Amino acid sequence: MQWKKPGSEDYAALIELWEKSVLATHDFLASEDREALKKEIPAYFPQLDMKMWFEDTTFVGFSV
Repeated sequence: MQWKKPGSEDYAALIELWEKSVLATHDFLASEDREALKKEIPAYFPQLDMKMWFEDTTFVGFSV
């Protein structure tokens, strides 16, 4: 497994995976709340020490 530090070009992929995870695990979260969070989260990415994880060339996860 390899990792890389994400750049702004990776934000869409990060949000897509975040949303898939939230939909699978947070059935108590209203869709309006999820959409509001989805719009706000990218503003925090530059402030985080994140890693994007890859299995070969497939993006499989991220960690903070």
